[in-house]
Amino acid sequence: MARAITRGELHRVRRVNQVSGWRYSPNEHGRRPCACPVCLPRGAFKAADIRARYGDPPMPTKPELVAQMTAATTPDEIGEALWSLAARNRGDAKDLVYLLTHSDPSVRAELANTLVAYRDRQAIELCGS
Repeated sequence: MARAITRGELHRVRRVNQVSGWRYSPNEHGRRPCACPVCLPRGAFKAADIRARYGDPPMPTKPELVAQMTAATTPDEIGEALWSLAARNRGDAKDLVYLLTHSDPSVRAELANTLVAYRDRQAIELCGS
């Protein structure tokens, strides 16, 4: 309303549903919703539908990650591929041996963190444990 409501204009006061009011942020129309657990808590309105539609894409397979790592040119790209491989922790560590002599110390540090997730004998020997 563009003006104040007077006392005489009120007829009765009723309860309204809990859903009434702001359910979404202003200026969000046309933007993709974030499906992370912080932005979209469990039990939020249509949370399951939003997660099903806009959730994270499936994780790449180990061969895809190894191909991404061998095609990487910068230490950041190699580190990102190694981080994803650590989350997968499947297979043997023979695909990672060539990184032991990498010139960048951050790549070698990320390799050490990745090898901790592996459980085969070669990874244990590479870690020095």
